[in-house]
Amino acid sequence: MSSYDHLPEVARELIGLIGYDNTILIMRRWGGTYLDVPKDPERAMVLQEVLPYPAVVALCAYYNGERIRYIPKMDGVLRKMRNDEIRRDFGKVGVRHLATQHRLSCRAIYNIIAETEQERQASLFL
Repeated sequence: MSSYDHLPEVARELIGLIGYDNTILIMRRWGGTYLDVPKDPERAMVLQEVLPYPAVVALCAYYNGERIRYIPKMDGVLRKMRNDEIRRDFGKVGVRHLATQHRLSCRAIYNIIAETEQERQASLFL
């Protein structure tokens, strides 16, 4: 299972196409709305203001003049990504380190891990 499996399909698609960092830039700018992607990267001035040119080229080639119907809002997506990262790193580094790294309390880290355990246990009975 990929660490991005819980993200909306559009976010996973964008990450696969232009990478995590560039996807975050798109979500910061257009989260909660749509995005018209032109066929020609030279005409994608709005995208060029936000993204590096190779990412603009990749988007234009992939979407070929189509609209990305909905760009996920960042808050929920970033929370999921952060929680996935915490789950992945739990056991490799200490809880205090995770709390400091993510600017959360130790209790919040334990709650995120507990949610994971509850989901795992619930899936055993499906």
